[in-house]
Amino acid sequence: MAMCERIRRLVIVWCLLSASGVAQESAAAAGTEPVAEWLFDEGSGGLASSLGGWRPADVRGVPVLQSAGPRPPEFPDFSPDNRGLQLDGRSWLQFADDGSGRLNFAAGEAISLEAWVRTSVLKDGQQVYLIGKGRTGRSGTKKENQSWALRLRGMGGTARVSFLFRSADVPAGVNAEGRETEAAAGELHRWNSSRGFAADGEWHHVAVSFRFGSSESPVAWIDGEPTDGSWDMGGRTSSRAPYVDDDQVWIGSSMGGNPESSFQGVLDGVAVWRRMLTDADVSRRWRTTRRSESLPELAAEQLSRGVVTVDVREYVKQSDPWNRERTRITTRWEQPVMALSRLPRKYIDGGLIGDRSNPCVVRLRTVVSTEEQQTRVLVRARSAARLLIDGREVAKLNLLPYASDGHQEVPVPPEPLYAGMHPVQAGDQEVTVEVSLATGEHVFELETLAGGKSMRVELGETVVALGSPERGFEVLSAGAERYSLDESGWRQLLTEQQQFLVRLESEERVRQGAEESAYWTARHAVVRDVIGADAAGIAAADVDRLLLKTLADEGLQPRPLVDDLTFLRRLALSTVGVIPTPEERQWFLSQPSERRRALAVDRYLADPRWADHWVSYWQDVLAENPGILKPELNNTGPFRWWIYESFLDNRPTDRFATELVMMRGSRLGGGPAGFAMASQNDVPLAERSIVLGAAFGARNLKCARCHDSPVNEVSQKQLFEMAALLNRGAISIPATSSVPKGPDGERNGRVTVSIEPGTVVSPAWTFGADASGVDPLWQRLLRDPGDSREQLALHLTHPVTSDFAMVMVNRLWSQLFGQGLLRDQDDWSGGRSVHGELLELLGRQHMAVGYDLKATARLLLLTDAWQRESAPEDAPVARLFGAVTLRRMTAEQMVDSLYAAVGKGFDAELLTLDPEGRRPDDSFLNLGQPQRAWQLCSLSNERDRPALALPVAQSLVDLLTVFGWRDSRPHGLSVRDDQATVLQPLTLANGNAGHRLVQFSDNSAATEAAVAAESPEQLVRELFRRLLTREPSAAEVEGLANELRAGFSDRLVPGAVKRPPQSRRNSVSWSNHLNSEATRQKQQQEESAREGDPPTERLREDWRLVAEDVVWVLLNSPEFVFVP
Repeated sequence: MAMCERIRRLVIVWCLLSASGVAQESAAAAGTEPVAEWLFDEGSGGLASSLGGWRPADVRGVPVLQSAGPRPPEFPDFSPDNRGLQLDGRSWLQFADDGSGRLNFAAGEAISLEAWVRTSVLKDGQQVYLIGKGRTGRSGTKKENQSWALRLRGMGGTARVSFLFRSADVPAGVNAEGRETEAAAGELHRWNSSRGFAADGEWHHVAVSFRFGSSESPVAWIDGEPTDGSWDMGGRTSSRAPYVDDDQVWIGSSMGGNPESSFQGVLDGVAVWRRMLTDADVSRRWRTTRRSESLPELAAEQLSRGVVTVDVREYVKQSDPWNRERTRITTRWEQPVMALSRLPRKYIDGGLIGDRSNPCVVRLRTVVSTEEQQTRVLVRARSAARLLIDGREVAKLNLLPYASDGHQEVPVPPEPLYAGMHPVQAGDQEVTVEVSLATGEHVFELETLAGGKSMRVELGETVVALGSPERGFEVLSAGAERYSLDESGWRQLLTEQQQFLVRLESEERVRQGAEESAYWTARHAVVRDVIGADAAGIAAADVDRLLLKTLADEGLQPRPLVDDLTFLRRLALSTVGVIPTPEERQWFLSQPSERRRALAVDRYLADPRWADHWVSYWQDVLAENPGILKPELNNTGPFRWWIYESFLDNRPTDRFATELVMMRGSRLGGGPAGFAMASQNDVPLAERSIVLGAAFGARNLKCARCHDSPVNEVSQKQLFEMAALLNRGAISIPATSSVPKGPDGERNGRVTVSIEPGTVVSPAWTFGADASGVDPLWQRLLRDPGDSREQLALHLTHPVTSDFAMVMVNRLWSQLFGQGLLRDQDDWSGGRSVHGELLELLGRQHMAVGYDLKATARLLLLTDAWQRESAPEDAPVARLFGAVTLRRMTAEQMVDSLYAAVGKGFDAELLTLDPEGRRPDDSFLNLGQPQRAWQLCSLSNERDRPALALPVAQSLVDLLTVFGWRDSRPHGLSVRDDQATVLQPLTLANGNAGHRLVQFSDNSAATEAAVAAESPEQLVRELFRRLLTREPSAAEVEGLANELRAGFSDRLVPGAVKRPPQSRRNSVSWSNHLNSEATRQKQQQEESAREGDPPTERLREDWRLVAEDVVWVLLNSPEFVFVP
């Protein structure tokens, strides 16, 4: 309550003037200082002013002054303890008009408004107030009496600067020509900036200047950079003055406190000026160490020869995309060809995924030497594009229109210009033109728009090709690379380009994350000084010694070690999540027998598929729950990509946890900021705190969500104090987060509610002693002591006062051995296990090696304990790790291994309901074309509309689901239900995915093995090696070879050839899904998915069906499904 009383004494920095003071002010009003400014620093009454003068404020809700404002070193002009005003979307400040007139404006007078803002919550279409005069909805005031307002408007996934005012009413009168004029009511005028910033939880500076009555538009600045914009309501005002009355000035809300108009986040430095600001003014206000790159323009003669130079230009205007004024080149790279299927991700400081401005322009340029020729040039792109040759425009494509509903016609795509040509994909455009090229060098330049108003920033398939329908087209290359525009050539290009873009993204993460990596290296050196560097020298034999002692104490003998090929299969599944390939098997057996296991461990730990294997586990633990339809509707963002890149880069586990807690980067593009999303939850950060507590602290906080926990002595207040740390400010407990009282005014006696709804809970850490004030490590490890979110991250990962290292080791152990040293990975309230000494030892080792998960994994993989034969989970020898726990593959391991076994890719649809890319990402996500099982997601759509089905992807989801995969993850989970059900073998044996797997099509490795086999026995051995990793027994060879002998010698069809790959083209999208033609086409696609890939024509059908049955038997065997 003391906090509330202090908040109620907030006062505005307001210039109270005497009558003589008003006269003296007229000169200062146009000077260098603002006429009103709110700094929100601690001081007299809780709110200090740089201008002097105080006036009591009316405070609504629970605004708080405990959140950190902009601070050094990122913002060197602010004090280290600078604070901002935290608003929760239900709180705001109200100030009465002081009668001085300094916040009233007339025609010809200038106004400038500015604010520092930090928010991670802003929906597209939402318009939230930072500061405004009028339109409060107060009794006795006109409804639309907006004198002026600075707002943020969600547009295209970004926060745009929005300036709003109402023009004054014009009374009836006589004009200069003596003619009577009618009265005219004022109207609202709204202007929005053409660019914005990501609502990423970082500090941003916004400002806008406008001269009332001017025909000129306002000018705005975002993070020191000017941006233009456009009126979308009311238009230019000419000589009209703004509306003026004595209504209040509100900060943080308007219209009676409407939540849709109320700001949620932190504000600082809110100011009102009576003059136009300049670029220099704003540049002085925005001083930061934050990296903001703008690469120089390259002239044609500066382009490297033999490559295609690609650059991405941000902050462009959709209405004039080729105008380079006030734009920035933020990314540049070189590649071999004039083709691009996707943009590489953008990364911000720390190497985290960020967002590009929407729209942006991608430009591909190259210099090629040609002989004199007449040729056709083909251009494909998603949206507006133009091709220039030697500076002259020769071809262009139109701007992609926004798809407003689902009733549009299903587009008829252009027919391929010749047989076998890769067709134009959904949403893309194509144009061909005839050009004449003289002998010599020519500069080819393609510019294309990515994104646009209410659209995702996507390219589609962008390509420039030369040729003709008669001889075919070839992608324009700057060097020796050659890719024909048929299906095989295009797929080869996509595969190689994807590999190139992955390397490019990796290099960019390293560059952007260099400073962050240096901090963690220094931090880990501090940790080693504390715990002792000798812990890094713990060997596999030390682990085995402790385990053998425990077994001996219980009178148990360990199981023997597995053979080499069993070891290899277990190792591959445990590290890269998929069975070994025949090539990996052959390599393994070629290594010296005494070293092959250690060499294999090192090889698989270095494999990038290590990241693929770990994503699915952490998706469960961290409740990653994206939705491809309405992704902000009680879903998280797809932070799967951040998880993947964290394991791909082998980031230290304490950095991994800290980055998640800080929740920076892109919300919908794959950054950890997506973890914060849960828009339909009454207190999203309380739910996030529950996940963090279990994931990194093995602390169960679920029961404390609505009442004190009866099982582990955790109170609801403790949970909400943790949530307040995550929130960077106090949190009010809503009634929906408390157990309601009964009709008698009492609650169930078995439930304790020690904190009532409406109570304001301040940030605090009460899970053990808070040593932040006395712990010498605290100041050495913490970069921003005023940031409560960083404080929370350190509380969770502290090397001395937390169990973090042991929690992470226990999670690793559980994944490798089938159960943890402490069985419950999420809740250690039940006490330590008999393996407590080993767990502490491994925790110290993990810290000593710099929280390197691979280093700790290598230690465990080389133990005898991990290489022993398996036993059932409840067997005493397995409980004490004298054996590895026998367990079924996870759903992801099985699906990935099934497809790897037969050498097929998923070949599924894009995971989006809007393949045309004509809707924004806050309406429809595009999660790409899945290559591994973790990339799949729930495919549900509104009312299960048939035209929105994704039949191939759905067959994969069906298979995953019956084996325990969760298509919805509303809460964290470390151990799935792995009970056997009748649906599992039925789905695998008879489902669409199973049928497609066993069918001998021309894209199957099993087909190639059958064609190449010299005898039935050889084919059986090859299938065993590929599917089960091991050699078959003599009986197995004889039994299955007998099935294959009939017809083997003449199984090959004379003259039959391998079919080239066929492209799947989907013209059905959200824009047309209610059209009957869309339903018809989708039914055809579903039928095609059921039929599977066309069987090869190279094998006679009767023999092929028998061979498919052999593969079916092996894939459906328990041996395939279980981890050996």
